[in-house]
Formats: sequence, C-alpha cells, structure tokens
Amino acid sequence: EVVGVEVGLLLDLLEKGYTPLLAPIALDEEGPLNVNADTAASAVAGALGWPALFLTDVPGVLRNPKDPTTRFPHLTPKEVDDLKAQGILQGGMIPKVEAALNALRAGAPWAAIAQGERGVVAGVLQGERGTRFTL
Repeated sequence: EVVGVEVGLLLDLLEKGYTPLLAPIALDEEGPLNVNADTAASAVAGALGWPALFLTDVPGVLRNPKDPTTRFPHLTPKEVDDLKAQGILQGGMIPKVEAALNALRAGAPWAAIAQGERGVVAGVLQGERGTRFTL
C-alpha cells in the first residue's frame, strides 16, 4: 500500500524540462519493496492531481472480453460494483480497474484504461478509445 508520494522532486524535474521515469519501488523499515506499477501510478497521479492512463492489451473494459465492440466508454465506481456483482468484470481486469478507481480516490480528476497503441492518448481524450472512470 502506498502511503505517500513525494511530489516536490517530480514537479521540480518537470519544471526543468525533464520527464521522470519512475520505478515502482518503495521503502519501509526493512528495506526496498517492489510495488505493483499500476498501484504506484495511481498514487502518483492522485498526489499530483493529474489524470491516470493505464495501458493494457485490450481496448478498455469490455462487456464481453471476446468482443472489442462491447467496450464501456465510461464507468463510475457504482457501475464498476454492479459489473463485478454481475460477473462481467473479472480476472486480470479487476486489479487494473481498482488502480483506476484508487487514482480517483487519491485525487486524480479521471482515470482511463486503454490499449497501448499509436494515438491512444488523443483517442482517450476524445472519448473514442479506452474506458474512462470518473467519480
């Protein structure tokens, strides 16, 4: 569990024109810990108050995992709970969706899950690709 993010250094690097590359490593009293990358990204996005985009190998959250045309363009936490209860949301997509919701809870204005491919950022911003999550 991520309990804090030191945003000062990140903001300083960005202000100076650098793009930081973050390794999902944390420290506790016993030493370094490997943190799930989606968990780390949700915490960083929330701490910065920035959107979070989680890339994967599918076009977003799908009603039918075998049919990419069943993509949900937008979901709320309540709708996610309903999809879980119906058994529609399952498997490896659950941790990805939880990371998106955690980003929202941590302060991100929105989060999205989309397929990592050329033009994905523009497509998500236009609502044409991925699944966007808001509170």
